[in-house]
Amino acid sequence: ASSFYTASLDKSIRLWREDRHVATYRDHHDWIRSLGISGDGRTLVSGCVSSNIFLWDTETGKTTCRTQSMFGLDDKVGGRKVGAAAGGPFSTSFEYSVNSVDFFATNPNVFV
Repeated sequence: ASSFYTASLDKSIRLWREDRHVATYRDHHDWIRSLGISGDGRTLVSGCVSSNIFLWDTETGKTTCRTQSMFGLDDKVGGRKVGAAAGGPFSTSFEYSVNSVDFFATNPNVFV
């Protein structure tokens, strides 16, 4: 049976088989903007607007790894103000939003 994943503004990922919803993955705390599936189908990667990237085990639906958000980078890095907090020209709030993720074609353990 063919399956596919969808992501939505409700911060969830849904697994579908044919036309039937079969599972919901929840761990994101912000809108999910991108999804990618490894070539072997065992790992899903997702990215959201708060700069978090999650890796999921597709068999269990559990998060196996996640990055830490860059949210707050505007306020300080190493105790000094940077970005918009320092009067700079940019803000990291949306600049580092994860808009696209996918697995490297020749290695299912690497994503870009």
